[in-house]
Amino acid sequence: MIYLFGGLLASAAMLLYRRPPPRTSPLWAVTLGSAPLTSRLKGNGDRIAGIFGVTLSFLILFLIAALRYGIGTDYWFRYAPLFEQIQHGDVNGQEPGYVLLNKAVGLITDDYQGIFVVTSFLTIALFYRFFLRMSINPALSVFIYAFGGFYLEDFNLVKQGLAIAILVNTFEFALRKKHLAFVLATLLAASFHASALAWFAVWPLMWIRVGRAARIVIALAMILAILLVPQTVSLLVEQFAPSYAWYFDSNYGATRSIHPAVVTVALAALAFTLVKVGKAGKVGSADRFEDSVVKVPAVSAEVLVATKVGKAGSADRYADSEVKVPAVSAEVLVATKVGKAGSADRYADSVVNVLAVSTAVLVATTTIAYLFSRLDYYFAPAQLVAVPLALSLVRNRLARHLLTVAFMSAYMTSFVFQFLVWNAHGVLPYDSIFSR
Repeated sequence: MIYLFGGLLASAAMLLYRRPPPRTSPLWAVTLGSAPLTSRLKGNGDRIAGIFGVTLSFLILFLIAALRYGIGTDYWFRYAPLFEQIQHGDVNGQEPGYVLLNKAVGLITDDYQGIFVVTSFLTIALFYRFFLRMSINPALSVFIYAFGGFYLEDFNLVKQGLAIAILVNTFEFALRKKHLAFVLATLLAASFHASALAWFAVWPLMWIRVGRAARIVIALAMILAILLVPQTVSLLVEQFAPSYAWYFDSNYGATRSIHPAVVTVALAALAFTLVKVGKAGKVGSADRFEDSVVKVPAVSAEVLVATKVGKAGSADRYADSEVKVPAVSAEVLVATKVGKAGSADRYADSVVNVLAVSTAVLVATTTIAYLFSRLDYYFAPAQLVAVPLALSLVRNRLARHLLTVAFMSAYMTSFVFQFLVWNAHGVLPYDSIFSR
């Protein structure tokens, strides 16, 4: 229950934060007739209360993660003994960044718990940076982080979790056209987990506009490539990266989320690929968002929300928003189609393009090796900002609040099944270092 109460308290504390994003945040480049975005940019909350809220929210999640003892499938199997091995000079083919981090921690303490404290701090802090700079609703992003599986997954996927926390911040670099920073940050992430190099494959999708036909081709190509890779390159992996070879034959991690039927997920993937991309307009256009697609775990019945668009230039620049929660699927796809848009559409474009890859990976990995399902860990976090973005497009305040509650309920339902019922990643029962 500590995870449930901790997540709720961390989300509630974040509500105290009502400050505007930093002036370098890409959110300032977006112009949208949206009350949530306007409120976020105005940010007239008390500065002290905001700092207190963010600090309290962070500390709740950090302390639960940092003080855990024996929690996570690989706590004893991998990370605790690996810390001691590295202190004795046995790097065992580990990534250089993770080796250096372990050695740095070893200069401070010889207790293996130190590496869990440091990685928890870095991972959660980087995610919070992402929320504060890139989310229209940071409190909702914290809720999704806590109950969407991202937080507890990192209890087990320590190295990859840190790599992902670094990569989510590259969204900002791509939007600000800081390509060198993007490359360096991705390489830094790869120094903790080599699979982070896969992020380079979607780099172009974060700064170019992709039409409907191209998106369908990309999704189908991703699915085809992932389905063929196990048969075509498994021998190469065994030859050059034997430590990863077992992933080709393993289904470990199959309870990561509520497993959908292949057909249901395939239909969900088709839904987002059919979203039509509007033509680019002039900079300064009132409508700066386009084609939002959001994926969240769910087990509830369908929820349909429709919003009709007004004429160009009016305050009602929303087009046919539709939110679907498939009854048996693990996916919620939110497709928002808008009209002409300007250069700041890149915020939404980058989100939807990465989620397109995420859904393609999900479809292709419902029945094959765990190695490729792990790719989705890199792309799925786009929903941390995509859900607040999609909800901000709901004009009616009551409808927006009700829909927000529906999303939160879907996440909570998935959380209960994934972690409290199925005990994914071995996070139960919780135990702290004070009991050892």
